[in-house]
Amino acid sequence: QSGFRHIRRTYLDLISFAHGPGADRKAAAQLFRRLRQHCIFCWTKSPVFPDHDDSAAALQKLPVNVVGVVGLVENMPSGSATRPGDIVRSMSGQTVEIVNTDAEGRLVLGDCLWYIQEKFGVKKIIDVATLTGSTMMTFGFEYAGLFANDDKLAAELTACGETSGEKLWRLPINAEYDKLMDSDIADMKNTGPRLAGGITAACFLQRFIKEGV
Repeated sequence: QSGFRHIRRTYLDLISFAHGPGADRKAAAQLFRRLRQHCIFCWTKSPVFPDHDDSAAALQKLPVNVVGVVGLVENMPSGSATRPGDIVRSMSGQTVEIVNTDAEGRLVLGDCLWYIQEKFGVKKIIDVATLTGSTMMTFGFEYAGLFANDDKLAAELTACGETSGEKLWRLPINAEYDKLMDSDIADMKNTGPRLAGGITAACFLQRFIKEGV
């Protein structure tokens, strides 16, 4: 409670089923593991939404102003599925070149991040997401990757993680990594090179964060 007393908003998301539409579909074994994403949703919504857990912020009446946003979508193949080479316009007005159709979650995340800033005028955002498998290749199951544009908030989250047993390790986001997301035909690509995939995903999301947030 003390670590989050001054945090005004919290943001959550979920791709409830991710098939990987178009040309970049997931293998059958990966599809079976999509069940874990449903479990992740239950875990991420429990701190905010009072219908799930009696430890939720609302039921404890914590002295914080918290808003939870859940971007619920499915990612399935169809005749109108996204294709590599498509360009989509985000809620922020920025255009995104689709390089890999399986990097779809960050498109929803970008719109949710923009929505919560526009609608609620947030000051701080905590984005909980399984973005991406690349980060898990680094840490396995012992740590979660942490990306932040604010040192104080990053330190608070890390300290809370040590207390709760959800250990975090901060990874960099900077201009060198960010430029890997540039596109020749749009404002940005939806994925960067194979290396540093978690970092470039965070750089993508950072492009949807307003000045001062």
